[in-house]
Amino acid sequence: ETLSTNNRINLKILFPIRGIILDRNSSVLATNHVTYDLYIVPEEIKDIGSVLRELSKIVKIPFRQRKKTIILSEKVKKFEMIKIIDNLRWSQLESIEANMFKFHGVHLLEKYKRYYPYNNYFSHIIGYTSQPSEKDLELPYISSMPTLDIGRTGIESYFNKKLIGTPGSKEVEMNAFGREIREISRSKSIEGDKLYLSIDLRIQKIIYEEIKDTISSSVVIINVNNGEIVGMISIPDFDPNKIIN
Repeated sequence: ETLSTNNRINLKILFPIRGIILDRNSSVLATNHVTYDLYIVPEEIKDIGSVLRELSKIVKIPFRQRKKTIILSEKVKKFEMIKIIDNLRWSQLESIEANMFKFHGVHLLEKYKRYYPYNNYFSHIIGYTSQPSEKDLELPYISSMPTLDIGRTGIESYFNKKLIGTPGSKEVEMNAFGREIREISRSKSIEGDKLYLSIDLRIQKIIYEEIKDTISSSVVIINVNNGEIVGMISIPDFDPNKIIN
């Protein structure tokens, strides 16, 4: 089939899933959890204000946020999605899904968010992820994905290139108004590498419990036979999950 005279082909980037980080015994130290964001599509809703008020009875949406959404709906293209709530809690997700039949034009979209199952235990070693800076966007493996979370400190930062993975893409036909008509082709993204550390989770836990209540401490445990670091902690520490949230 040939394209309509006013239609065009757009290339959209498909973000890869970040690689996981494991200890020497394959215990997962950094992984990805599926989270959900709540969106509305203006053209699918007759009265946005009314829908937002009803939604707010299920999941609290502040008046200022509702007003901002209504104003934004008058500025964007009517078929464009507007995000209302980011990173829904499971209780919120359950409430919304149970009532979705009432809300035409309301959508839940999933995404992946970094998660550190051992909280403070590896904060200085592994680090955390967040949005790239302008300087980061100069890097060739990040430049095409300006909203992808990348490593900011620690192992997450040092091995960014390996952990990020390879983006995929899809070609879509767009009409003169910017509406997606059809998908023409797709290449899948490739998940980032698995990264194994010399650290031993069991040893890390023992060290942490010994020094966690001190004002300032540092411990490094090295295998003298090969130089591998099997445990390393510095106090004060932090919970990377709280930084991400």
